[in-house]
Amino acid sequence: MNKRWRIPWWFALLILASLNACSLLTIERITPIEDEVQGFEATVDALKGQIDRQDDMVSYMATQVSLLATENAQFSSLISYLATRGPASGTAVVTPPETNAALVSGEVVIEDGSCCVGATAGDDIEITVRFSASGRQAPVTEMRYKVGGFADLEQGFYTEPWGLFREQLTFTYRVPINWTGFYVRVQYRDSLGNLSPIYTDDISVEGAPPTPTPGG
Repeated sequence: MNKRWRIPWWFALLILASLNACSLLTIERITPIEDEVQGFEATVDALKGQIDRQDDMVSYMATQVSLLATENAQFSSLISYLATRGPASGTAVVTPPETNAALVSGEVVIEDGSCCVGATAGDDIEITVRFSASGRQAPVTEMRYKVGGFADLEQGFYTEPWGLFREQLTFTYRVPINWTGFYVRVQYRDSLGNLSPIYTDDISVEGAPPTPTPGG
């Protein structure tokens, strides 16, 4: 009876080997899937890192753009200031083709050659201008002039009427905010009709902001 149900040793070994084979097959099938999942997670982490670095770069570039915009605004303000300030360094001379500079000469000087004047923006100030001229063949009897900003002088100067020669004139100027330029352009003529060169002088005018009133 006992001999009939005894399992041969070689059969037990066969069953054990089969179980080990199934176990190995299962492990071999599971291991590649786990490797793929880990590889995918590593790729996702790498992409996240690249995106974070790109975000940092975009933020840095936005900061640089903002700084450049601020610098450009500062340069624009400086250029505008220098363009309007232009302290007088002497009388500028523009000689038209019809002028005989050897026969009539002269100059124009604003505020005795000062570079600047100033007041509170909106106030009226008086600016004194001295004129001088002499002729070799005849006395200087007339002059034509124009005052204002530099652009104003370029328009219609030759259509200005001739008037009697004056050694000094005082002009009223309403001061704008910030720095501006006040220009004078003049040409002289003697009694024989001989013309001088065109002379220009300028002075810088600073308009200070009004002082706030208490409780205003």
